[in-house]
Amino acid sequence: LESDRYLTGGYDNVVGYNNEKVDTLIDEAINANNQQTAIIKWKEIQQIANQDYPYLFLVNIEHCYFVKDNLDLSNETQIPHPHGHGNPILCNVNEWSFR
Repeated sequence: LESDRYLTGGYDNVVGYNNEKVDTLIDEAINANNQQTAIIKWKEIQQIANQDYPYLFLVNIEHCYFVKDNLDLSNETQIPHPHGHGNPILCNVNEWSFR
């Protein structure tokens, strides 16, 4: 069961979410023979989990960045966002360009 991953490392189910139907659907999605079936399963998982409210967001951090006008951060590139591990604000710096 995927619920068994509670606190097994990293961000593996840190909230202790447990739903047998979701666990079954995760297995079905992972073992699906085609992408279309897997997507249907993942969407069903999302609908069920959303009804259970497994997370309670207490704060929303907003960021303000100033970027030079000649630095291209077009829709094809990821907007800098420093959440996560490592240095994700620069994760796609190889795609940035100057005009």
